[in-house]
Amino acid sequence: MSLEELIRYKNMPIENIDRKIVPDIEDIKGKKNIAPLSMYFMKVGNVVVKCSYAGNGRHLEDCLLSYLKKKAMLLD
Repeated sequence: MSLEELIRYKNMPIENIDRKIVPDIEDIKGKKNIAPLSMYFMKVGNVVVKCSYAGNGRHLEDCLLSYLKKKAMLLD
């Protein structure tokens, strides 16, 4: 996987991706070595999803927990 390839997928609008080459999430789930395309695009059912990554180093789990804690505080 080259840096140029990753940058190209990162910057590619979802409208420009060929649905036929996008892997299904079930096909990449649990694999350690995935194609660079799979890091940014995947199909979930009939929907093509584009993933993005924050540069702040927070994990998705941390973000979700933070969000839920804030929501719980608003309900109190």
